[in-house]
Amino acid sequence: MRQEKVYEQLSAIAPTVMTETLGAPWKENLLVYADAVGKSSEGAAALAAFDKRIGAIREALGTSVEDTISLVRVSPARTRMYLKTSFPGAIFEAIGFKRPATQDKDGFAEDLTKERIPELAATRIFYFSPDPTDEEAEANLSDWTADPLWLGLDAVKADQAKRVDDATWIAAGGIFAASIVLDDIEATYGLASTR
Repeated sequence: MRQEKVYEQLSAIAPTVMTETLGAPWKENLLVYADAVGKSSEGAAALAAFDKRIGAIREALGTSVEDTISLVRVSPARTRMYLKTSFPGAIFEAIGFKRPATQDKDGFAEDLTKERIPELAATRIFYFSPDPTDEEAEANLSDWTADPLWLGLDAVKADQAKRVDDATWIAAGGIFAASIVLDDIEATYGLASTR
């Protein structure tokens, strides 16, 4: 998806293994990487521990697992709501959280205009934006989060919209990032750490 064009250059340096895509299939990708370096059993054990942690979080959430969760990235280039087959979408689906109808579908993401902000309506909103030291990104985020449609969302009014780390929630896409997403969910819901 990202390095296909330089595969020949990379494989001239060393044996090179690539997975086809990123995001929701991060677990399958981990098994490919683990197998490529002769650590298949370690990869499988890491995923088993992760799945056990998912089950513990689901149980600790109790009825809160019925919450609807909205995922949105606000950036100067474009704003997108993230669907079920995005990296965080797959994690929320594994836990059992519900998604708003506009995000409860296969696919990675959909571009969002301000007029569509009401489609983000959910019990909780997790939002992310590029580097907080980037003035343009921060100005753009401020513009969106000051919009009357954003301010009118029930989750925003109830202080249930939380900014999370863009690099972890969208750019990373591996087991370490997935574990941090779980940490963020536990902190948001006031759960004891399962790590």
